[in-house]
Amino acid sequence: MANIVGLVGIGVSGVALLFAIVALASDKWETITVKGLTSEFKVGLWEMCTTDGGTTTCVDFEDVDNSIVKEKHKTSADGCKAMIFLAIFTTTGAIVSAVLVMFVMKEQQILFFAAGGLNLASGLFLMIAMALYVDKIQLLNFRDLEGVFSYLDNGFYLDIGAWLAAWIAGGFFIAAKCLTKNKVNSS
Repeated sequence: MANIVGLVGIGVSGVALLFAIVALASDKWETITVKGLTSEFKVGLWEMCTTDGGTTTCVDFEDVDNSIVKEKHKTSADGCKAMIFLAIFTTTGAIVSAVLVMFVMKEQQILFFAAGGLNLASGLFLMIAMALYVDKIQLLNFRDLEGVFSYLDNGFYLDIGAWLAAWIAGGFFIAAKCLTKNKVNSS
């Protein structure tokens, strides 16, 4: 039973890792539309893209002319990216620990706890990245302006999915360790 739970933990960790990588690379964490204009602005962690009539133009935040936008992103986007990178590394460590305990070092069952702890830390890093984006980076929140709509987009939601998947996988790994402990005690 512990092997099945461990394999499920590895699978869910893989999903968390995939979601975190795609969220980090996504150019759509926020989309801004203005009623009456055909333009749409998409904001990611790395660049801002404008789509107007089928033509998309992307600008790295280092090259943005608006000093307020540039400064806001410079101070906080690096922290958000760093948190996601940490989550990617810790999730990878959790997967490696779980594979080791299941297939190579079967007697070192404590590695299930290591995998669970790494996934829980990964979820924390992803939660911090999400909170940083909403609090410090989200460029526009025009709920009071008529005709301007700003909403969070797929990169943001992938980050939340990765965060939750990492915590769920951590729970599976801890459960796998508890199941092996019970198996040893009952023998």
